[in-house]
Amino acid sequence: MAGLHFVFSCAVCRKIRDDHWDGANEQAWCSLVDFLRRHQTHAEDVILSECYCPDCTLSYDRLMRYGQAQLDFM
Repeated sequence: MAGLHFVFSCAVCRKIRDDHWDGANEQAWCSLVDFLRRHQTHAEDVILSECYCPDCTLSYDRLMRYGQAQLDFM
């Protein structure tokens, strides 16, 4: 076992936040398969914690604004 990886997984689309990809300052979001391949690890060595990726957060914000606009219209 190479060690455990604690990573964030989007609760909506299931993308994984990869903070250590390419040394970039911004976060990269990828599939679990891509994460495992990049870090040469196994799924058993990954512990997931749920969050929301930027894309799903934006979609949720838009949906909430749309819903509020519909309520205001009634």
